[in-house]
Amino acid sequence: MAERSVARRRPAARAASRVLGAVVAVMVVAPVAAVAAVPAPAASSDVYEYLNGVAVASAGRAWAVGAYWPSSSVSDSLIERWNGTSWRLATGAGLGRSVSSSDLADVAFASRSAAWAVGTVTFGGVVTQTLIERWHGGAWRRVRSPNPGGTPGVSTLGGVAALSPSDAWAVGYYTHVSLVHGASDRTLTEHWNGRGWRRVPSPYPGGQSGSYLLGVAAVAASDAWAVGSYVDAGGIDQCLIEHWNGTAWRLAASPDPGGPGRSCMLYRVAAVSRSSAWAVGAYVSGHAISALIVHWNGRAWQRVRSPSPSPSAAFLYAVAASSPSDAWAVGTYDRDGVDQTLVERWNGITWRRVPSPNPAGLARRSFLSAVAIGSPSDVWATGFYDPSAGPERTLIEHWNGTYWAHVTSPNRLARRTLAVGAR
Repeated sequence: MAERSVARRRPAARAASRVLGAVVAVMVVAPVAAVAAVPAPAASSDVYEYLNGVAVASAGRAWAVGAYWPSSSVSDSLIERWNGTSWRLATGAGLGRSVSSSDLADVAFASRSAAWAVGTVTFGGVVTQTLIERWHGGAWRRVRSPNPGGTPGVSTLGGVAALSPSDAWAVGYYTHVSLVHGASDRTLTEHWNGRGWRRVPSPYPGGQSGSYLLGVAAVAASDAWAVGSYVDAGGIDQCLIEHWNGTAWRLAASPDPGGPGRSCMLYRVAAVSRSSAWAVGAYVSGHAISALIVHWNGRAWQRVRSPSPSPSAAFLYAVAASSPSDAWAVGTYDRDGVDQTLVERWNGITWRRVPSPNPAGLARRSFLSAVAIGSPSDVWATGFYDPSAGPERTLIEHWNGTYWAHVTSPNRLARRTLAVGAR
């Protein structure tokens, strides 16, 4: 049987970006080369919307970001805000008339009153650049950010983490063009120092084959992690972990649970302390794709057993941790050919699966792609689901300390909001 890529089942999107001839996925800024299209939008429509990042702060504040697709070839950024009572649509930064497409992939609080959102913006359907927006002073505004991919070219961001208003990281990838070797994708790391964003060099072990960063987390100015994947000489995705030591980004050894010739990818990372961090993703195991969880214990990254609800395919797309004994991971798994939400919780000893709503039912798809913790009784997860009719819709679920519930979420394309799901 031919090698199966762990990235083949990431939710598909209709992006115009081109990298190595593959299709961008709902994790919009994921390495396009590694994320070929999976489930297509609903048969009734070529347009849909989703939420791909979520962040929670104290006092009942939360942000969720993603994109919506008013046509099959054009996307617009989507931002929603939790005010302590309900989710409401928010207005993003004005990007100008020359923008042909935009999307947001991740969001992070820098303080109680400031936040960052990152993603991608395309001009004229040709030039793809990094997109960074800042919430400060009651409005979202675009902030200038490096674009090493040049013009024309590709520069894109997929993850963001903030330690303070003057210390934040954003990661992604860009296309490097050489007159000798042609185009290749390289990791991209950018840092905010309180005055501006600047590019910081980072390793790209895939060389000409491609290296990508999807998620980032930080616990101190001299301690940050970034994860993703790179393509080896055999054309196989391999897990990628990099560490910031205060001076430079360095490669870190990553577990390879699938073994030689098997795909492995990490999508997101969460750090609790210098001696505790989590990263999640998926890997090929035999003829199946299995969810992957790895843990940093202060000395090395080690694989930790994860529940496997499906014999064919399971993915974890996001992770959040509040303490060494409390962490959440979310994603999707295959149930009789239909993608269903997957939620797992770490209790300090083991990861256990926790029931979660599937508003589309067992016959249609439901995805979770982001998770954030406000407190032990305040956890949010976001994604999208496929209703029986109309465009695919945003999905927001909430943990109240006892169970997960589907919560009303606004949709720009659907003229009515979603009904609050039952327990």
